[in-house]
Amino acid sequence: MSLPEKSYYDNKEVTEALSNLMVLLFQTVKLDSAKERAQRVLDLEKRFASNNLTAAQLDERWVIPEYWTQKQFLRQFPIISEQVDLSSVPKKWSIHKYTPELYKFTENALKNENLETLKDYLIFRLVHYTLDFSNPEWEQTYRKFRHQHLGFPAERRPLDEECTRLVQSEMGEELAAEMILTVYKSYPRKEFTALVEKVRHSLLLGIKNNPWMESQSRSHASAKIKNLRLGLLYPTKKEDWRFPPEKTFSIEHYIQNRTLRQKALQERTFAELKKPRSLTAWSLTPMAFDAYYNRAENRFYFPVGFAMKPIYDPEKSELFNIASMGSLIGHELGHSLDKFGSQYNEFGAKRPLFTEKDQKKFEEFSQQFIKQFEHADHDGNLNFGRKHC
Repeated sequence: MSLPEKSYYDNKEVTEALSNLMVLLFQTVKLDSAKERAQRVLDLEKRFASNNLTAAQLDERWVIPEYWTQKQFLRQFPIISEQVDLSSVPKKWSIHKYTPELYKFTENALKNENLETLKDYLIFRLVHYTLDFSNPEWEQTYRKFRHQHLGFPAERRPLDEECTRLVQSEMGEELAAEMILTVYKSYPRKEFTALVEKVRHSLLLGIKNNPWMESQSRSHASAKIKNLRLGLLYPTKKEDWRFPPEKTFSIEHYIQNRTLRQKALQERTFAELKKPRSLTAWSLTPMAFDAYYNRAENRFYFPVGFAMKPIYDPEKSELFNIASMGSLIGHELGHSLDKFGSQYNEFGAKRPLFTEKDQKKFEEFSQQFIKQFEHADHDGNLNFGRKHC
């Protein structure tokens, strides 16, 4: 979808602005009947959005252990199967029933939708982010739309910053590997790790002294935190970097370079599917400006791109850095015991941590968070699971 969430398509002002944006793009690339093309594409997106799920529903669906075999998927969605080339995936791998509504919609669209509409949709999706420097009118209109309706800045960032962000997002692993030899050469990894361990220890004490958990729940929760693996700063072994296959990039052909990069990432994915999953390889670029918890790995990531001033300052005292980072680390570690994290054991297998009695208590306590959000005129259920520990 061109818009972030399905409810946006119910906003007439937003969809009219999006339609005008589509018209301008088709005019910019010199296609006739721009208004008709835009209307068809927008109608297609609206139908897709109506079949989509909300963020809360997607969170719920993610932890439901329902799967198709590849034969079942191929029989139900033959056109999609042909497009994604399942021949590259080991036959024993199943396919998660994450969004069967969208698979069905897409299968029907590829089979029955007007071909020109699908072509126009593809043109808009592929071209809309590549026209800014060659077409100033488009760039200004696109930026205004994103500012007014999607919350983006009114002015573009300096070009050197945009270039840095692009390289970071497209080639974060390679960039980080170079930077740890220079910028991060003297990074105090030992001190940073010790600080994270102190927060882990504090969380273990909280579980030990928890007044409402039964002993079985406390034991499982403690085991999960003790076994929680730390992906801190950057990988220390070459194989854990997960560098994609090398490609020869051009200094002149931007679109071709991005296409080559996507091909390399796809090749890496298919190659990894054919081997046992690595428990030490990183699933996050070390240059990411974020920290997160992966419940399938029972792993906490705090990349070096995020562990910088003012979040972490090695020149400041431990007390200062605990105050600065403690809530971030505690938040992410807390995800291991939240609504969804508590459904997985210390090995990342889907095994609930809490007894049925404690699960009911947990849900009762969670209602207080939901009420807090609703008091601030937000849908509390949309935030349920984001941090309930």
